[in-house]
Amino acid sequence: MNAQASLEIPRRVRQGELWQLGRHRLLCGDSANSEQVKRLMQKERATLTITSPPYNLGKSALLAENRYLKESRYLNSPDKRTTSEYLALLEAVTRNALEVSETVIVNLQMLSGNKLAFLEYLYLLRHDLADIAIWDKQIFPPLIGRNILSNQYEFLLFFSSRKRGKNATRTIHTANFRGRVSNVYQGKPQRHNAYHRYHAATFPSHLPKWLMETFDSEHGIVFDPFIGTGTTLMVAEETGRRCFGMEIDPLYCDIVLHRFENATGVKPLLVAKGR
Repeated sequence: MNAQASLEIPRRVRQGELWQLGRHRLLCGDSANSEQVKRLMQKERATLTITSPPYNLGKSALLAENRYLKESRYLNSPDKRTTSEYLALLEAVTRNALEVSETVIVNLQMLSGNKLAFLEYLYLLRHDLADIAIWDKQIFPPLIGRNILSNQYEFLLFFSSRKRGKNATRTIHTANFRGRVSNVYQGKPQRHNAYHRYHAATFPSHLPKWLMETFDSEHGIVFDPFIGTGTTLMVAEETGRRCFGMEIDPLYCDIVLHRFENATGVKPLLVAKGR
């Protein structure tokens, strides 16, 4: 990453700050911390959580085409935790999301750096797991390693807070459909956008849009505990929903503010300083 590139984004967010972006909220904080999540939500409840956690990818050949980010998908994080650290992160964030939202949808891909934690994660959250869908990306980058299957799909894990710890049914209670929604969603991945130099793991806007329009029949609040460069928030704005997002890195929060203000003309407001 060329350090000068970061100067293109106005720097204004500090750790712990809470910002208002029109009808949306953004907290620069740790979504694995339940008290910080409560601070963001302020006793309001989300209909959906839509998020894509770090994949624990570390340095990967998947970054070969990104001329800005060579060591990690994320600018200020190596994305390389131990299995126990990564599992603890996934579990804490998901359980926190279940406390503040009805349906939690987690986009993950099983890779060599997260495989054991991923399987253990499913086991630990088994009573809250409602269903698993597949995002078929329709294309796949050929892997350099021999005898390794190329990745064409990612998981969409649906968790329900309806019967916490009592074996959730396959019913997605926030939706309103019968027999017309497949558990395979097809759509191409995000390869490049205006913020690719800062974040190489952004998901395409069509994915959260499909999730919102299919599984949120109430046009309610959407919570994203790993909001990254703000795609979930921008789609919520587009579809008439509110988004409450969290991001631990102030630079990514700066990007969210910059992106929102450029798109809407609405100036973000600092409503609370860091604690």
